[in-house]
Amino acid sequence: MPHFDVEVRGKGLDLPSGGDPITGLIARRKVKAPTAEDAFDQVKLMLTREWQHGKFQRRNRGSAPHFQVITVTRLAWWKAPFVRAPKRGFDFTSLSEETGTTLHATAA
Repeated sequence: MPHFDVEVRGKGLDLPSGGDPITGLIARRKVKAPTAEDAFDQVKLMLTREWQHGKFQRRNRGSAPHFQVITVTRLAWWKAPFVRAPKRGFDFTSLSEETGTTLHATAA
């Protein structure tokens, strides 16, 4: 079965921070799936579960993240043996009308 590297964007958050509120996240996971669509669905489910039981969920004043695919890359067969369990963590973003989307913080 093929391995995929999936990068997604989550929107709909409202987490307090020292400055602008955190409104989104970016996450990357590696999974084994039969198709690119299945890989995205698997990552979306994985991240939804992680978010529902994670430390950030309690502080979120917005909705649960709504995920969109950024990239899905099929890994070459020779890279597959080196694929480990999905990494954890999120890159959080905030949206400002003046500056657009900016990287806010990284959390593991």
